[in-house]
Amino acid sequence: MNKIIIFMVLILMPIKIITGNDLNAAKLEEKLQAIINSNIEKRKEIIETLTKEDVESLISYIRYKYISKEKELEIIFSLYDQLANIKAIELSQKRLNRLLIVIFLTLVLFSFYLSYILVSQKKILKRLETEIEKKTIQTTTEIFRG
Repeated sequence: MNKIIIFMVLILMPIKIITGNDLNAAKLEEKLQAIINSNIEKRKEIIETLTKEDVESLISYIRYKYISKEKELEIIFSLYDQLANIKAIELSQKRLNRLLIVIFLTLVLFSFYLSYILVSQKKILKRLETEIEKKTIQTTTEIFRG
């Protein structure tokens, strides 16, 4: 029984993969033709409604389809990928710089707050010491004899 199941899986899986890829390629070709045949405004709307996975699959399909015809397109795709990577790195670098500024300002504010607390505690301690001294002076001069 297990051998039959394994045999069926081994036969049916490649068929599923092959037909699934053909259907996927047909769907991608339909989407690509819909984008190509529409006007510029409609094109933007169609592209904006695509999901991330659809965009990735369309890009890889276009690469596969057109790079086999023209090798120069690989350079364009590689340059576009490099440009996208550079933009992403620059954006993350800006975010990190802003985060560093926020951390530095927080540290400065915390140090000012801490120094204010220390100075105010020192003033309070001096005031308490003077009051304690006044009470000790008053209690030492007064002698009760009853």
